Amino acid sequence: MKQVNYSDETIVAEWKEVLGVFHGIIKDNPPVEKVKGKLDELANAAKISDILTPQQQEAIYDRCKNYINGSYGKNLSRMQN
Repeated sequence: MKQVNYSDETIVAEWKEVLGVFHGIIKDNPPVEKVKGKLDELANAAKISDILTPQQQEAIYDRCKNYINGSYGKNLSRMQN
């Protein structure tokens, strides 16, 4: 398989696109049951992206999984109180 080197602009544009999709899915804080399939699909698509960096892939994957398990948007200090 040929390795493709994407420009920084392409990588940033893809990152913004994926974040936009994520935020569109969770807009208005829907119940997990209504968006789980879409979040799983986005998480899996991020994991196989050849444009996103490994860190970006993991960040989107983690956001999706954290929303599904109820920990998205909760920082550690609030969870300890």
